[in-house]
Amino acid sequence: MLDNIKIEIKNNNGQDKFFLNGEDVTKKIREKNVNDNVSQVSHIPIVRERMVDLQRKLANGKKIIMEGRDIGTNVFPDAKVKIYLTASSEVKAKRRYLQNLEKGIDIPYEEIYNNVVFRDNNDKNSNVAPLKKADDAFELDTTNYTLEEVENIVVEKIKEKVALDD
Repeated sequence: MLDNIKIEIKNNNGQDKFFLNGEDVTKKIREKNVNDNVSQVSHIPIVRERMVDLQRKLANGKKIIMEGRDIGTNVFPDAKVKIYLTASSEVKAKRRYLQNLEKGIDIPYEEIYNNVVFRDNNDKNSNVAPLKKADDAFELDTTNYTLEEVENIVVEKIKEKVALDD
């Protein structure tokens, strides 16, 4: 099945859209059935291996910002800038709940919270590319920051790192 999957990211009016075999799945990848299974599926070694390969191909020759549980430790261990974002489970669940509502996805907060806690625990304790902070990553707890504040801090950290490397 993995040999026949084509995943693409296309920008549409400033918004990234995700396509699976030509079908726009941008909304579907945030739905309950995906959230309930993504952590377990991503721990299957061949799936993780193929996803890492895909992520590297998507980034090849580009200056990108990418997020994920093993981006700085496994996918791009030589990245110039690594930022490890954290937040309380409550805040992460509230943010996801509000994002879902904006996209017309109605999943109860309690269900999202339970999923966040499960996924974090599952990802941190995985034998396959676990969620962990890279030794050279800047850690930012976003619990008490707005999105705009986080963006400003991240942009400053990128500018600092790039200036140091020049």
